[in-house]
Amino acid sequence: MNARNVRNIVLMRPINSIIEFKQIIGRGTRLFEGKDYFTIYDFVRAHEHFNDPE
Repeated sequence: MNARNVRNIVLMRPINSIIEFKQIIGRGTRLFEGKDYFTIYDFVRAHEHFNDPE
């Protein structure tokens, strides 16, 4: 599915794979006319499990 107009990403479960984490966050980075930003709501602090310099 190509959902380019995603504006909110909500993390509600632990993510144990950096690949899955990047795929989920990557959905928000897709370009769409009129979309200038997207927001990540990380209720499970998933970002703390990955130290990715990219």
